[in-house]
Amino acid sequence: CHGAFPHAGHDTIVTSAEAVLNLQQFVSREMDPTEPAVVTVGCFHAGTATNIIPDVAVIEGTARTLSTVARNKVMNSLRRRCENIALANECRCEFEWTEGYPPTINDPGMSDYVTEVAKATLGRDRFIPAPGPAMGGEDFAYYLEKVPGCFFFLGTCPEGQSSYPPLHSDRYDFTDAALGLGVRMFVNLVRSFKA
Repeated sequence: CHGAFPHAGHDTIVTSAEAVLNLQQFVSREMDPTEPAVVTVGCFHAGTATNIIPDVAVIEGTARTLSTVARNKVMNSLRRRCENIALANECRCEFEWTEGYPPTINDPGMSDYVTEVAKATLGRDRFIPAPGPAMGGEDFAYYLEKVPGCFFFLGTCPEGQSSYPPLHSDRYDFTDAALGLGVRMFVNLVRSFKA
């Protein structure tokens, strides 16, 4: 409908905006606080003119968990919230859930092995253990569902700098010097491995 007569139609933008804000409450109000979960809306598409309320609004995002049970709870709660917000605003909701990567869960024994090889290869002072679980998605998780393994990070912060733009930043520039270090790490992992 026309922006001057919002009462004559149903506002998909206001409805979608309400859903975006409501989805941010889900984790803090429905998830066990000891169970990690992240819900992020990364895309919002609606309208082509300033004075027209569009027929369709599309919001897209990602949900991250560390267990299948938590993932199912997130999916069901997001669906329920979106559908009922649409209903309350006399709009229709088409909820689509695309199953993403499973959690990347390292095998404890392989983690210990990679830790020792990393310390020997890089030096104990250059090995930095992960501070805790990370919510990033990684296709390596599929391998870890089949065989014991360990996913690890190789730092790319240039020598002499204390910080560097993260991987998904538009300012990130791969540090070529990290290639040699990565190759050494993988070669030593293979050479030291005892089946």
